[in-house]
Amino acid sequence: MFPSATDAPAARAFARSWARRASVRRHGHDVAAEDEGYDPSLPDYPIEMVPFRDHDAFRQASPDQVQRVLTLAWLVYNQRTITAEERIANPAFALVKDGRLPGLDGLEMHQAVLQSLIDEHFHTLMHLTAMHGTCRRRGLAPPPVFPDAVTYRSLCHTLAGLDDQADRDLAVFAYAVVAEISVNAYLDLIAKNDRIQPAHTRVAAMHNHDEFMHASLLIDVAAAAHAAMNDRHRRRFVELLPQALTAFAAHDFSAWNTVLTLAGIPDADRIVRETAEARRGTALLRDYSGLRRLAVQLDILNDLDFDFGPAA
Repeated sequence: MFPSATDAPAARAFARSWARRASVRRHGHDVAAEDEGYDPSLPDYPIEMVPFRDHDAFRQASPDQVQRVLTLAWLVYNQRTITAEERIANPAFALVKDGRLPGLDGLEMHQAVLQSLIDEHFHTLMHLTAMHGTCRRRGLAPPPVFPDAVTYRSLCHTLAGLDDQADRDLAVFAYAVVAEISVNAYLDLIAKNDRIQPAHTRVAAMHNHDEFMHASLLIDVAAAAHAAMNDRHRRRFVELLPQALTAFAAHDFSAWNTVLTLAGIPDADRIVRETAEARRGTALLRDYSGLRRLAVQLDILNDLDFDFGPAA
């Protein structure tokens, strides 16, 4: 039996613990304290997360150019995190708040969703502050605008093919479910890295602390909503989940050309093209265990056109 919104354990735990657990309540005053521990010799972003780090042309870059690439990559990371919060997660939480998804009534559910919205806006503030602080410390102009992330482009493409508003709501919800339940492993790559600016690891760690709770909440939210959907909407949701999963698993090279060009590195087109070709058929690091558990819980695992890999 699926939990109703009023007795979903994650929603209850989330709502009752938020005041003492959420980063905005525990560390809100620290968001601007970015200069603590700043060391100009440390990179802004992990070199191991640069997909073309071993490309022959990139290896010819000067240390200053590499440093600039890592700084720009950190700006991309923050900009895309903000996009995920503001254009994917928050619209889905707003759907729950506004009663546009079934089975999600109840005071504690609405408290948890409103608290999550506060969390996500605080994450946006953290990452926006981090971007501008980095530009100030590195003597850069205001952050450049990079191409939209593949995940958001995929959502926009999916929405463009849907006329029914309920189907569009389900698409936003499906993408947010995947985003919130699978993001921890990606955030960990920075949150647990001790070779970059310590302020950057703090931002990622604070964000990830909240997202662990969001993941548990979204599993309960998805289960309650799925149980209350009619048959057509349930089928549509099952169709949409693999699209979201595929988008979040995809390597996204769209910003790297801009990064290399701004860093003054020649052959940017070739470096990105050859790296993308070498990565073809591989997936980005994500933790799909929570999504797989959700699919098992909803009894839809065999209906999803997505390879979760071997069961844990």
